[in-house]
Amino acid sequence: MKILVFAVVALAAIPGWCQSALPPAPTDPCSFDSAPASTPVRLLLGTAPVPYNFACGVNRPAGVCVSLPIKPGIVVSVGAEKSGWTCITGGDSTSGWVPSTSLGELPTTPRISPSAWIGWWQQGKSRPGMRNDRLLITKGDAPNSFHVSGRAYWYGLNDNVHLGEVKAEGFVVGPYMHIIEGDELSGCVIDLKYDVSTRQFSAYDNQRCGGANVRFGRTWTKFTPSTTRSQR
Repeated sequence: MKILVFAVVALAAIPGWCQSALPPAPTDPCSFDSAPASTPVRLLLGTAPVPYNFACGVNRPAGVCVSLPIKPGIVVSVGAEKSGWTCITGGDSTSGWVPSTSLGELPTTPRISPSAWIGWWQQGKSRPGMRNDRLLITKGDAPNSFHVSGRAYWYGLNDNVHLGEVKAEGFVVGPYMHIIEGDELSGCVIDLKYDVSTRQFSAYDNQRCGGANVRFGRTWTKFTPSTTRSQR
C-alpha cells in the first residue's frame, strides 16, 4: 500500500501528468459571436503552454479541431464547460477548449492607481512617413472604468496602409484592464496588463480591431505628445 501511494504522489509531481489524465478535449464548436460584453473573464494560469483545442468544424469537417498550445498569462472570456474542459475566447478570432483547471480568477493585486493608467500611450517610435500607434486613456463614467481610444497601423509594400481603431470602455481588476467595444464580444476586445516595475503595459487583442494585420497587442509606453493634436 505504501508503495502504491508513493507511486501516485510521484506521478502527480510530474508536470503535465494530471492534465494527461483528463478526458479527451471536446470537439464541439464553441463561439462567442453573440455573447454579451458582460461574459465572465478568467486568467490562463501557469508558466507552461496550455493545451488548446480550437476552431472545431471551422473550414474543416465537423468534429475536427486544431490542437495547439496557447500561451498562459492572458485574459480570456469563458463560456460552456464540458468534461473538465472550458470554452474560451483564444484571441486571433478563434475560440476553443482548455482544461478548466488552467483557469483562475484575475488577481486583485497589485492595485494600480488611476493616474498610472491615465494619459497618452504609444507603441514604438515615430518614423519618417509613418505614424506610430497611440492610445489615450481617460477616466470613465462608471466606478473603476476608463475610456480608451486610439489607432494602430500596419504598413505594407507599395504604400499599403491598414488602419485599426478602438473607442471603448475598459474596466480594471488588479493590474489588468479589460476593454470591449460594443455590447458583444464579436467586436474589438483588448486586454492590458500593467507592469509596475517598468511602468508599461502589454496588450493582447482578438484581431477584430480594424484592418488586416493590425495589432494592438504589443508593449505600450506612456509619453507626452509634442502638440495638442491627437490621433483619435
